[in-house]
Amino acid sequence: MRPKCSGTSFSSITMNGQVIACPRGCQTVTDTATSLLAGPLHSTTVIHHSIGASEDSNGEYVVSCGAENCLPDIVFVISGIKFPVPAKAYIHQTHQGYCKSGFEGTIIPARYGELWNLSEVFLHQYYSVYDRANNQVGLAPVACTQ
Repeated sequence: MRPKCSGTSFSSITMNGQVIACPRGCQTVTDTATSLLAGPLHSTTVIHHSIGASEDSNGEYVVSCGAENCLPDIVFVISGIKFPVPAKAYIHQTHQGYCKSGFEGTIIPARYGELWNLSEVFLHQYYSVYDRANNQVGLAPVACTQ
């Protein structure tokens, strides 16, 4: 298992080695009941632009389903450890046949800083252990059983 990480902050979000969000760090929560990775609207807009997503008439960000095979990982850097999330995790194909982004913009008051919700999109990639006594979350890659 990887070292335990604080459940309250991470260093940055990168794509192709470039910081695309949280250049000065972010606050975070892990939420097993939320399906989309939720973050500040301005940061998710940058991510949507980076993955070629566009907003549809319903306010959802859609992307070409073929992009899943060529988009790079989006990497959350937590306590100096890289936690990549592949495109197959952050691009969701709907029952209607189109694909949408697994990122959602939120509006959180600035006094809280940048706040991200690491939801199912992230947590399906990593085994998580919640240490409430020490206010920590331990993360490790999920083993593939195929």
